[in-house]
Amino acid sequence: MAFATLGLGMFRDHKSNQELARINEQNLSLREWIGPREVNKNALKASVGDLGGFAMEIVQLPNVIDGEPIAKAMFDALQEVGWNVALKSPQNSSIEELRATASIIKNPRGMILVFYPGFDRKPEFKTLMRALQAFAVDAHSSKEVGRLSVGQLRVLVAQKDR
Repeated sequence: MAFATLGLGMFRDHKSNQELARINEQNLSLREWIGPREVNKNALKASVGDLGGFAMEIVQLPNVIDGEPIAKAMFDALQEVGWNVALKSPQNSSIEELRATASIIKNPRGMILVFYPGFDRKPEFKTLMRALQAFAVDAHSSKEVGRLSVGQLRVLVAQKDR
């Protein structure tokens, strides 16, 4: 009789552990969907560090809840590996200027690397895009990139794409 009770207890613990694992998995999915995005600076530095020095502008669009830490982490990581990087944000640029920058893409969502047509044919750009895609950065070619403060690339940090 004691064996049967012990067996039932083990079964309950196993079922409980399975249920707990399922709930934790759902919580992680919800956090990814509604929670703030994060950029692992060390992982970004490791993935782009060998590419040589690109020059780019990172633009944090206004009213993006998690925009500041993402833009700042990207800026810091790229600057630490020797890139020429500029950061535009609501703290150092006018809202009108930031909105004008964002207007090149209708309803921007997520993080978008904007570049001039033809730039994507450069081998180093393809390597850069592969590295940035791991951080959920999409690419968009546009003749309307506008005047950049540095380089030929601009990353827009917009509202999270759900």
